[in-house]
Amino acid sequence: MSIKEDKLIINYNYNSIVKVPESVKIISAGGSLHFIGPLGYSRFNLYKLNLLGIDRVGLFLERNQNRRVIVIKVMSTRKSYLHLYRSILESKCFGVSRGFLVYLDIFGIGYRVAITGFENIMTTGRKYLNELLTFKLGYSHDIGVTLPEGARAYVQSATSICLFGIEKNQLTQLAHSIRALRKPGAYKQKGIQLSTEKLKFKTGKKK
Repeated sequence: MSIKEDKLIINYNYNSIVKVPESVKIISAGGSLHFIGPLGYSRFNLYKLNLLGIDRVGLFLERNQNRRVIVIKVMSTRKSYLHLYRSILESKCFGVSRGFLVYLDIFGIGYRVAITGFENIMTTGRKYLNELLTFKLGYSHDIGVTLPEGARAYVQSATSICLFGIEKNQLTQLAHSIRALRKPGAYKQKGIQLSTEKLKFKTGKKK
């Protein structure tokens, strides 16, 4: 991948420091930060969160003395944005170096999931091959879900699935879209739910 680097200019008062693994390479080019790591590539547009032009952001990259981490100083005209930018940068670095995992559990008699094949998907003018999940959720038909580019699934059992990806937002949206196929019931633990969520069920009528 060939990326032309920009010169980084610092003219702002506030700063925040993010430690980045040595295995992650960060390039500033075209108004974006490009993160390259052992698991893949990710991009963050510095102006995406600033459509009105109210805030400006400058970045300064330096390697500390022990050569094990890179320190990023986020310079902003708005101090309130620092935590947001720092959180995004940390998420990008973690994604390309270690990746994110989301676990889903399926409850219900006959409810199950399986990887049934692969599908060709067209996106941004090119094709890619990705996994196709098939869910049996008590409907008259099976439901197929094709994973987006960059996401993978591991079916640990017929009622347990693990989603993996380097983009945290993409993975979270995918998990919630799968959960929406059969939301947990109000009275019984029946449907798809995140392994981390705690549900409160209503008490049914007693005879």
